[in-house]
Amino acid sequence: METKTGPKRRIPLYKRRQFWGATLIVAVLAAGTALFFFVQDAPVKDTKADGRGVLSIDTEPGDATVLVDGKEREERSDATFSLPAGKHEVTLRLEGYDETVIPIEISDANTKDRPVTIEHAFTKAGLTADDEPVSEYKTYSNGTYGYTLRYPSRWKVVEHNADNVIFTDPEAPGGQGEEGEERAPLTILAQENPKSLGAEAWYQARPEYKDEDQSQIKQKKVTVNGRPAYQYETPYGFVPYLITIVTQGDHAFLFQQIRNSPDRKLYDQALQTLEF
Repeated sequence: METKTGPKRRIPLYKRRQFWGATLIVAVLAAGTALFFFVQDAPVKDTKADGRGVLSIDTEPGDATVLVDGKEREERSDATFSLPAGKHEVTLRLEGYDETVIPIEISDANTKDRPVTIEHAFTKAGLTADDEPVSEYKTYSNGTYGYTLRYPSRWKVVEHNADNVIFTDPEAPGGQGEEGEERAPLTILAQENPKSLGAEAWYQARPEYKDEDQSQIKQKKVTVNGRPAYQYETPYGFVPYLITIVTQGDHAFLFQQIRNSPDRKLYDQALQTLEF
């Protein structure tokens, strides 16, 4: 048999099995290296960002519309529900009352047993909305000066002495104890009035009167339970005050509250129950 001989046929590189094996190994190594550096440069993911927390809302009065980040919820106060972790704005609306917006921050640590809590008392034109009738108010009696005053049942009386009586609101921020005097919904100060002047005349006879800029102080005559009185508001000082002066015999009584207080309505109601 005749055997033919000639030059050996060469197989192209891309068709060789060894080429693809080596290429696959290089590709895997390259991909692994790229993934390693990508992971090193990627920001660490906050696992709490995907969590949820619990929010509890109590309002007075209740049945208020609740919006979270501008979107109305189906729940109405009082309500408890979960929200994604993070910062939110809660809007509370109730017909006839002032709308309020409250910023909150939720985390997955806020469980049902430890929720973020909103407790809100609605106001009307900036005044606290309190549905407690005056007939259910408590009565304070000052034996030294012989006057009585009715006040909301949630207030607490802190009497340093007969000349300085403080009513605090334990439910209000800063309203706990005597240190909250500057935030008190009502403070009564007894001052001497040796000439038995009327309320306006007593105000003008004070030694500091001539040093005050009276053009900056709102003043007006008022009536307290049928008795002539004088009221002024100081726009300056560390704590600006609203003060109503009532005189009786040789003493003047100053009924004091922080200016623009949310308890102004209650202050007015209590003042009108004053009796000597």
